[in-house]
Amino acid sequence: MEEIKFRSWNERLKKFFYFKDGRYFSDIKCELTNCVSERICEEFKWGNAQQYTGVRDKNSIEIYRGCILHMGDKKILYIVEWSDTGLKARQARNRSYAGIEYHQKWIEVIGSIDENPELLGGDNV
Repeated sequence: MEEIKFRSWNERLKKFFYFKDGRYFSDIKCELTNCVSERICEEFKWGNAQQYTGVRDKNSIEIYRGCILHMGDKKILYIVEWSDTGLKARQARNRSYAGIEYHQKWIEVIGSIDENPELLGGDNV
């Protein structure tokens, strides 16, 4: 069963916060801190939340909507986003889509559109 998890980039703190099973976390493993502190609840912003795809890259990194990745050729970058049929990788600078699960053994996450916009050279449309 696919794990349902979200992350949200906090621009002020320059880090991601996570939401899983009705609780908020300050780390990717979703086990160290939950929403005991109101501060963590406030740091998670649903307006820019990114859903976990349920897939990991070749290095076991979780793939979320908004991830920037390549599929072997480091010159061709992809952005994970929603398409008609779910989360797919769209090639940066065009409208070509690739299935994440099909290419999983070649995928390497190199950043995210929030944390590393410079990877796309300002052209992520």
